[in-house]
Amino acid sequence: MHSPYKPALQRRLTQAGLMLTAVCIVFLLRDLYFDLSKSGSAFRAFELLTFYGVVFAFIYGSLVYHITRLGYLSRVAAPSLPGAVLGPQPPITVLIPS
Repeated sequence: MHSPYKPALQRRLTQAGLMLTAVCIVFLLRDLYFDLSKSGSAFRAFELLTFYGVVFAFIYGSLVYHITRLGYLSRVAAPSLPGAVLGPQPPITVLIPS
């Protein structure tokens, strides 16, 4: 049975998403600069900074997602660690002082 998971394709799509996010950041910073230069009052500037702060939070979340996805894809593609024990492991006991 053929697996639909193609690691090279997934990696390229994730890199493309990361590049698109970077382009969005550039355009957003450009718009922020032009909007702040045209704002006439302190209230309007505060309003713009609040709005752009929320948008930057979403973009930051997108960056974190794409970077962690690249890390996941590289771990999946890498061979298992040398010396790693595969199979069932014996149970361990954790002592928590109270």
